[in-house]
Amino acid sequence: MAAPLGYGLDVTRATLSLMLYLLAGCASHRVRIPGPMRPVDRAEADEEAGNPVIAPGTAAPAGDAAAGASTTGDAATGAAPTGEGSPAVGRGGAPDIARAAARFLGRTSLRVQGERYRADCSGFVAAVYARTGRHLSGSTADLYARAKEAGLLHTRRSPDVGDLAFFDNTYDRNRNGRRDDPLSHVAIVEAIADDGTIILIHYGSRGVARFTMDLRHPKVHVDDDGILRNSYLRSGGGKNRTAGALFRAFGSLWRLGPES
Repeated sequence: MAAPLGYGLDVTRATLSLMLYLLAGCASHRVRIPGPMRPVDRAEADEEAGNPVIAPGTAAPAGDAAAGASTTGDAATGAAPTGEGSPAVGRGGAPDIARAAARFLGRTSLRVQGERYRADCSGFVAAVYARTGRHLSGSTADLYARAKEAGLLHTRRSPDVGDLAFFDNTYDRNRNGRRDDPLSHVAIVEAIADDGTIILIHYGSRGVARFTMDLRHPKVHVDDDGILRNSYLRSGGGKNRTAGALFRAFGSLWRLGPES
């Protein structure tokens, strides 16, 4: 049977009214994008990027992903940096050096106030010192010789914040398959935990990162309780790959004058 005249028009009007009502309801709700609702400060940004913020006197997080085994040592040339370091954070002193080192975390290129530094372990030390208003340059062996000449080398289990830490045989520098590569790496002491664990910062295979060393248990990577004691500083297999096993000495070069 045919529908009465006007039935189709009434249905169309009803449908249009319903559609307009639904559209009006949707328009009243804003689209929300997941994400932070306030500015993220530098510390939070570091944590988001996987760079844990460690205050002096606290232990590093368990795990070794951020350390990066040292496989390059002192490079002959550095990669061109993509960014510029922030202004100097004070002048000299061990705490200033440790703080300046921490500000490079996560970087793969090194520049301070427009000047480029080699993208390797000793270039990192030079950049950190420049950031504190000091001049210190040279290879790892040069830095070690400077500390020895000044009577600033020591092997105490508890170093000073800002000390340099020197290591042997972190990679096969002469490519002869033997462990005869002295003074192949250098790092900066950032903090000493209450239990004696040493937190250091270096330029490793993945750029600037933290690693852990415990000279009371130099050959232990992770202890029976699952606590990280020594990060690996040498890639590959074999024994004596931990930071404690490859450690040679500390150097308190921060004690030298600003124009050292």
